Amino acid sequence: MFCLRCGSAISDDDQFCSHCGNPTSRIVDVHDPAAPQPSPQMPAQAGALPFRPASATAYQTPQQSPARSAPATVYQTPGQAAAFPHTPQQSSAQPAPATVYQTPEQAAAFPYTPEQSPAQPAPATAYQTPEQSPATAYQAPGQASAFPYSPQQSPAQPAPKRKKSRKVLLIAIGVPVLAVLIAVGGYTYHSVKQSNDYDHAMSAYESGDFQQAYNGFEALGDYQNSISMMASAKLGIDYNDAIALFDAADFEKAKAMFQELESKNYAGAPDWLPKCDYAMADKLFNEGDLYGAYQAFLALGAYQDAVERTQACTTPYPESGELYHNEAYYSSASRITIDGANTAVPNYFKIYIGEVLVSTIFIKAAGSASIDVPAGDYTIKQASGSTWFGETIMFGDEGSYQVLLFEDGGTSTRVDDNTLLTLTLQVYDGNTGTDMTNRNNF
Repeated sequence: MFCLRCGSAISDDDQFCSHCGNPTSRIVDVHDPAAPQPSPQMPAQAGALPFRPASATAYQTPQQSPARSAPATVYQTPGQAAAFPHTPQQSSAQPAPATVYQTPEQAAAFPYTPEQSPAQPAPATAYQTPEQSPATAYQAPGQASAFPYSPQQSPAQPAPKRKKSRKVLLIAIGVPVLAVLIAVGGYTYHSVKQSNDYDHAMSAYESGDFQQAYNGFEALGDYQNSISMMASAKLGIDYNDAIALFDAADFEKAKAMFQELESKNYAGAPDWLPKCDYAMADKLFNEGDLYGAYQAFLALGAYQDAVERTQACTTPYPESGELYHNEAYYSSASRITIDGANTAVPNYFKIYIGEVLVSTIFIKAAGSASIDVPAGDYTIKQASGSTWFGETIMFGDEGSYQVLLFEDGGTSTRVDDNTLLTLTLQVYDGNTGTDMTNRNNF
């Protein structure tokens, strides 16, 4: 026999349909001879009658579900069709893989209306009218009025709060991410800028533009080794300033700066020190300070032509004899003779009466000289050395300077008129001795 609900064939002994669970007490076996048989006009009647759907969808009127289909259909008699006034256009599109024929009496025994049909499932979506939600489950008019949800009220529709929450979430995530990106971007930009500034400062330093390098490293602060490079650039600035002083012929200041740089182990500074000394020696020579130039060139040793320039600063020995005589003290009444036959180096003498210089005498090694002087008390000073720089510098600081001591041990001796005074130098039993002094007091 067949299930009145789903139209599936089931066993006669089953109490429930194995497909839809419908009780077999409401199932009629159409093959039972005792059961009323459909009339020959049943097909025509069926054509006039709508197919009775036995699907899981709730039964509705034609206005509620015009496009409805059912996988299983039950043919009905005119009396059944009157209770279910479906049009042929509605049922013609419904397939009927399994059909159960019923007589009017059978239909009366099973008076299910579309609203009462046990084949209606309970969908998860709220019941609505066709105008409210054509995409939801079909309902009878009474059911739709009992559940008057509008599409805006339907709990199945997405709530605007979800969109708002999503926006809030996006903002909550986006703001810190944006802040991190800005921070990372700012840090990257700052790092790249510092690196470029450092490279520019280094390029300036290597090219000798120490002022620009100093400014660049100072702006970088403690970036990498900027502090130490700034100190090196400062030394470079001082180095250039010292060179500028040298070019301006301010050799003493230039030398002082180069000495300071040398004390800080600045490369190149030691090479400038002899240059400064040589330049100062040459300046002294051109100004006529031969002894100063001599000392400067002598200190340079073998630097460049310092040896030759040293010799050029000396003065040739003058001939033995008087170099200077005070015109106020000319007289032929008395004579002073200085005998230097036993001397090995030149000697220079200054002869005074009191504080007045009367005469100067130069005597070469092993030489002697005589001068005429008036009567008076004389003091005689002696200088000796190997290098002569003239009467002003005499033998320089390298010479020997002393005052002659006479027989009585005093520093002066009396010369009377018509007297000849002979002084013998450097003789063990001679008549003079010496009292040492210095060049400034000579």
